[in-house]
Amino acid sequence: MNHMLKKNIYQEQGLITLEILIAMALIVVVISSAVPLVSGGQSTLIGSQINQEALYKAQALLENARVMGFLDFSALVTIPATSDGSYQTQTTVEPALNTQCAKNVTSTVGFNTNNHALATSISTKIADQKTATALGGNCDFNYPQGDWKKPSLWAWSAITPAKPTAIESLNNMVYLTGDKAPYLFIANTKEVVQGTNTGLFTPFANNFTDDRKLNDIAVAIYPGGATYAFVARNLPEDPLLPALQFEVIDVTDASNPVSKAKRSLARINPEGSYPEGWRIYYYDKKVYIVTRETAGPELHIFDAQDPENPIEIGLGIELNRTVEDLAISQKTISGTNHYYMYSATDKNSAPLSIYDITYPWSGNAKVLEITSAEPSFSGTQDGQSIFILGTKLYFGRMSSNGAEVFIFDISNPASGSALPLIASANVGSSVTGIFASGTLMFLATDHSQRGFQVWKFEGNTIGAINNISQFPDIITNSGVTYENGWIYAASSTQEVLKIIYDPL
Repeated sequence: MNHMLKKNIYQEQGLITLEILIAMALIVVVISSAVPLVSGGQSTLIGSQINQEALYKAQALLENARVMGFLDFSALVTIPATSDGSYQTQTTVEPALNTQCAKNVTSTVGFNTNNHALATSISTKIADQKTATALGGNCDFNYPQGDWKKPSLWAWSAITPAKPTAIESLNNMVYLTGDKAPYLFIANTKEVVQGTNTGLFTPFANNFTDDRKLNDIAVAIYPGGATYAFVARNLPEDPLLPALQFEVIDVTDASNPVSKAKRSLARINPEGSYPEGWRIYYYDKKVYIVTRETAGPELHIFDAQDPENPIEIGLGIELNRTVEDLAISQKTISGTNHYYMYSATDKNSAPLSIYDITYPWSGNAKVLEITSAEPSFSGTQDGQSIFILGTKLYFGRMSSNGAEVFIFDISNPASGSALPLIASANVGSSVTGIFASGTLMFLATDHSQRGFQVWKFEGNTIGAINNISQFPDIITNSGVTYENGWIYAASSTQEVLKIIYDPL
């Protein structure tokens, strides 16, 4: 009896011990399962903290890029990847998306977590406010969408019987000058319906008309919102009337333009050769107007701080050549703002002429001519067109056996040597107008079947330009301009103003 009792007691103790062992085993299993859960939670938390830190660093990179863009927009370039502790940081500027007054910038921060390589990227568009202000708001911020391989006509309208002499656009208002009254034409294209073929030009309620042919136009918006058109004028038919080759027109109300000021150019003999105002450019509240080559000074600079009372600076500057197109840019050198004028001219030895015009107001002193002919030019064809995109200068000339389009590096215009050539191409016709954005070049030419052409520039090697589309029509010397997805072109055919777009 006692033996059996002891046996049962031992069996119960064995069962209890087994139960304890099983319970302990279960506890170990539970704890073993819980450890990865806790470890995974910690890993997720650490990964989240690393990712958040990377985001902060990416945002800081963009803020640094904004500051750099404000101080010197040309210095806003790609920064190679660098180490920042356990992070890899890089700021990338995408040339293919650069416009006249904006750059697309991406900041990337790489890091490792749980043996995985990860990265955080942020992109933004940084505007060149200084250039936009200097150009009076006449500056494009948006890169053209699509590939422009098959451009189409969106709308058109005529100013018959007048023929256009120049074209400009600002906020989708298009300004044409012409050879017949009223000589100034304004079209509102903000909500134009596709297929429109008439009625784009605004009737002037005040019956505004100029009294002579206008040869060129520049338009700018001033603080407060007033918009002014600066025009280069022919001389009057009556030789007894004053020359008045330069005029300022208030076009704030497109239906009621008002002439605000007219000026004659200093030391120009109205009875001499080519005394009329020929080409005009606005930059940083100054107006640059040139005559064709004449006995007097060809270049005249007006202070337009008060656009309704422009004052000529100095007595004009001798260039001894005809300028067919010009553009102004500013660069800070040793703390001083230098202004450079790039001009397409008829001078055989200098179809592309560059001037330092930083101090044109010091009397009648001649400005510094930086360089004459670029040695890569072949032949003696005249320069025809100029466009500046960042540190690249796009130059077009008359038809040649060689290239008609050139792209130069103007990051160091004061070097004293010829500009470095980036690329060139033969387009088979004279290039009378250029507009560039990103990798695209919109060309106005004198070709009867390929008047409007779109070319693409990729890379920095000669021959890197490839024709990707063409558009049949004849484009006048007034050229082309691009804004918000539309190309505006002036044509010598009946459809004078053409709006061209990419249907994607």
